[in-house]
This record gives sequence, structure tokens and C-alpha cells, in this order.
Amino acid sequence: MAYVCSALCLTAMSLECCRVLQAVGYRPGRGYFRVLTSGYYVIVCIAEAAAVFMWVADAPAFAVALVYLVATAICVCIPRRCPLVFTARVWRLLAVVLALNLVVCFAEVHIAAIAVPFVVLAAWGITLPVERLIMSKYLRKASEKLHDSGVPVIAVTGSFGKTSVKNMLAEMLDGAVCPPGSCNTPGGIAKFVNGGGLNGAKYVVLEFGARQKGDIAELCRLYPPTFGIVTGVCPQHLATFGNLQNIVDEKSVLPRSLPECGLCVVGGGDERFAVGECRKAFVGDNVRTEVTSFSMDGQMLAVSFANDEQMYEVHLPQIADYAPNTFAMCAEMCLALGMSPQQIVQNAARITQTPHRMQVTNCGFYVVDDGYNASLSGVESSCKTLSKFDGKKCAVAQGIVEGGRQSRQLNARCGKMLGETFDEVVVVGPNRHALEEGLLATNTLVLHANSLAEATEIARKNLSHGDILYYQNDIPDLPVT
Repeated sequence: MAYVCSALCLTAMSLECCRVLQAVGYRPGRGYFRVLTSGYYVIVCIAEAAAVFMWVADAPAFAVALVYLVATAICVCIPRRCPLVFTARVWRLLAVVLALNLVVCFAEVHIAAIAVPFVVLAAWGITLPVERLIMSKYLRKASEKLHDSGVPVIAVTGSFGKTSVKNMLAEMLDGAVCPPGSCNTPGGIAKFVNGGGLNGAKYVVLEFGARQKGDIAELCRLYPPTFGIVTGVCPQHLATFGNLQNIVDEKSVLPRSLPECGLCVVGGGDERFAVGECRKAFVGDNVRTEVTSFSMDGQMLAVSFANDEQMYEVHLPQIADYAPNTFAMCAEMCLALGMSPQQIVQNAARITQTPHRMQVTNCGFYVVDDGYNASLSGVESSCKTLSKFDGKKCAVAQGIVEGGRQSRQLNARCGKMLGETFDEVVVVGPNRHALEEGLLATNTLVLHANSLAEATEIARKNLSHGDILYYQNDIPDLPVT
């Protein structure tokens, strides 16, 4: 009975490993092994040391189970910003973890606790073939459902701005729907489609993300687009792509995959994406925008359309420097799909702020949530935007993730940009040293924190009415080395 109790405690102790594995998309190479250098694993090692001491002292087996229980309670009680979601996959994983822990305990292996991360990894490997079969069936169901619906797909890809463009286009285009949030993987899109997201839709706007070669091709195969938008490229996900040209090649798969009757809107006039048989429209071809006024409540645009002499006014609730370009890309697509300039301007009143993309909240001082900004060009744009405002400015930053071999260089540049814009910068996360390298080249005050909660507490101390607190990139709830 004591062995069963120990196995149950070890399985509960493994919940943190399961959470981290889930957070990295069930791809251990993306950060799972950080658990081995985390505070959580320190607790596990202390528990194991106590358990081994009891074994040497010939203590009863229930005493070891009690040690594991106490360690489990401590680990479970640690608050997490992104808690474990108990999906069907997690329950299957935990069932295998429990089985492996029973074997370990009955075999009287006295390093059971410190082996927890590796037991979870073994369980992941055991369940992987089954999970792939389940996912394949799930994706096939979504693909067939989308095909049978006959709803045209508008795909949005690029290194930045995908979610902002997707959301804005769905708001502007009559009868369009889109998945919520930053849903840009085969599984995420399948969940939206299988969940009835296409009901009553005239168009569906999908975000096509890519971390490695072949991702866009897979998305185009599963959810064939008729229309597309390429927002642009920058050094992002270099850890998996290696260099910028590989990113360009991957994003170019979208326009190459569109049918001859389709259309691809290209941001920034980037001729590298003038490929494939579909028609092309570059931003500025038919829609031109000019910012006429600017505040923390948004910006007013003067908008003109080709073959229309009238000048229109459009208010965007976003403050981001790239918002006018986002609007222009969406308006180009709306025009191509038969909407008139008058309809486009009228529907622009529906546009809302995109969550975690330069999202402004007035809390006495202004909180600018740029939590999903993980590219250097995005940081540059945000700094350019916020430099226009008066008052004290403080940033909480974790820098650029997945920069590959250029990570230190990219984060040093990121730090320098932030230092030239903000009065104080609180650095947190694994890139903090590279950020500080760039920050020290400026006159800004550099502060350190070990978590988002601590960084927020530090940053809020000296802010008053009209000041700005900026969050750059999402602070991941993963163990920090």
C-alpha cells in the first residue's frame, strides 16, 4: 500500500513537468528541460535526499510516502500564471506516468523523485504514437468539414502582425469569422472548425504560423486558402529557421499555394512575395492612409481609395505605429472581395483593440500590453509609437525569444531600443543579460526581477497619472535558468 501511495504522490508531483511540457507544445526541445534548473526541481531533490536518508535509516515505507506527499503539496501550491489544462491528452499522459511510477516504486528504486521529469518524458514518448493517430484523425475531420462547407479561406502569414490583421479583417469584412486569439497551428484551427466556428460564415480568416520548414505547406494542405495576406518578415524563430532567407522561403509558400483566381495582399511592397499564379496587390496600390491625429485613445486616419476622389476619415482604437498599415492591408482585401470604399469605412467602426498587441488600459497610468510582441521589428515599432507620448515610461521586458545563434545580438539591440525610449526597464527571463548589455549603452535605469509579478510590483512603484507601463513580450511561466 505504501508503494501505491508513493506512486500516487510522485504522479501528483509530476504535474509541474506535465504543465511545462504542455506549455512548450509537447515538444521537449523547446524548453522542457528547464525544469531541471528550476526551484521546483530543487524541492524535488530535497525530498529525494530526505527519502534516501529514511531508506538508509531503515524507516518504514510510509515515511517515504509522507515525504513525497509533503513535497507534492508544496509543488502543487506554487501559483502559476499559466496553469496546467487537464485535457484528454493530459489524462492519458498521467495514466502512463502513474503506471511507470508504480513500476519504479515496486522495484524500490530510491531515486524515484529526481527521476520524475524523465518519467514524464518517457510517458510522452510512449503516448506519442497514439497522440499522433488521434491528432491525424482530428485534423482530417476539420479539413473535410471546411471543404464541405464551401467557405473560402483567407490565410494570413508573416513574421509579425498576423493576429492583428486577422482580427481586423474579420471585423471589417461582412460575414467573416476567425478563431479567437493567436490560433495559428493545425490543431488550434481544427479545434475552431470542429467546434462549429464556420456556422453561417461567408469567409473564414485563418492565421498561418510557422516555426520550421514545411509548416505553411501543411496548413495550406489541410485548409486550402483562396486568398492570402503576407504581412512581412523579420528575424523571428531563427532557432528553427536558421536565417532570414529560410523564413522568406517558408512564407512564400502561401502565395505559391493560392489558385490563379485568388489574390495575395503583400505588406510593405515586398517583391520577394510576388510569386505564384495568383493576383497580387501591394499595400498602397489601391488604399492610402495618413495619420491626422494621435492619442492614447487611438488615431484618426485620412483614407483615400483608387478611382475615388473622396477623402474618408477612419478612427482606429489602436495606438500602434503599424495600425494604419494593418488597416490598409485589410482594406485592400475588402476591395478585392467586392466591398465599396463606403462599406469599408462604415465597417471600420467595428474595429477593436487586439488583445496583447499594444493594447491600452487606463489604470490611472496607462498600461500598454504588448505581450505577444516577440519580434525586433515589433519592438522598434512600439518604441517609435510610445516615444511620441509625454510622462514617465517604464517597460517590463523579456526580449526576443527563439533568436537562435543571433539571440544575444538581437536582444542587445532590443535592449538598446528600449533604453532609448523608456526611463526604467525591468528585465526578466533568460534573455535578461543580453538585454542589459544593450540597455547599458543608454542612460536608462535597469532593474531586475525573477517573475512577472515581481517585475510588475517594481515597475508600478513610481508611476502616476499619465505615465506608461509597457509589457514587451509575454513573460512565460516556464522555469528560468
